[in-house]
Amino acid sequence: MRRSIVILILLSLAAGTACAGESLFSPDRLPDIDAFMQIGYAGSPRITRDGSTVFFTSNSSGVNQVYRLDRGVGWPYQLSVFTEGVDFYSLSPTDETLVVGVGWGGNENSQLWLMDAATGRTEPLTELPEVRHGPPAWTRDGTTIFYNSNEANGRDFFIYRMDLTSREKSLLADIPGWNAAGDVSDDDRYLLVAHYDSNTNSDLYRVDLETGDRILLTPHEGEILYEAAQFDRTGAKIYLLCNDNPDGITRRAVLDVATKKLTFLDTEGQWEAEGLGLSPDRGTMGWAVNEDGYSRLYLK
Repeated sequence: MRRSIVILILLSLAAGTACAGESLFSPDRLPDIDAFMQIGYAGSPRITRDGSTVFFTSNSSGVNQVYRLDRGVGWPYQLSVFTEGVDFYSLSPTDETLVVGVGWGGNENSQLWLMDAATGRTEPLTELPEVRHGPPAWTRDGTTIFYNSNEANGRDFFIYRMDLTSREKSLLADIPGWNAAGDVSDDDRYLLVAHYDSNTNSDLYRVDLETGDRILLTPHEGEILYEAAQFDRTGAKIYLLCNDNPDGITRRAVLDVATKKLTFLDTEGQWEAEGLGLSPDRGTMGWAVNEDGYSRLYLK
């Protein structure tokens, strides 16, 4: 249907040109690259649990900002008004607040800001311009976040905890290298931490949020990727993407926490999985598969 409409439009334009005679514009005059750079975009959508509101980022104002679009409202509301573009944002599980990352002067040293999801009111959570901060993970009640930062030595990205009520922060996991805060279990007892030695080799740790103890869930040899990891409802198993199979293809898998045994949910096929996520109640899984260059979405 869409192709037919496009063809009809092109035929109409061609007929109109033929009737009008010579064009007033030079046929070799095309817009330059600056004109194309002005075309806006929207991305990074997040939807509230009740499905009534969508948050997203767009550069339509000139720099990347966070927008809110409510059901029944025809035009989105710009929540953030930073002079610099937003690097990332994360919506709390309660849908009441966001944490936004903003760097200054293109230095990529994102600082964290707390934002009201209804009004866009912001308050700084970090004010360390020489330090880089990463996207947070949340406790279920939306009162505590976990994030990575290189503030300890400017090199290693350790994991920190911050209480949003008191603004108190503490070092949670000082694993050398680059680490990222991942999923929090439903009982707020455990945090998954992704550790990367390179872009082809990673590990998963489970950190006890009460004791601070951590265990390596993915002991292995060679270069293996463990990504997009999320707890199941019980916290006893972890769904993830991994390429530790004879084909070396990234596929869905489930990891038993107690035994550290990895079982692949997909064992055949030539296409790689490139994304995985669970619904808020952890009852539905969504994943994408790169099929000959096209992403195909699956739900189960």
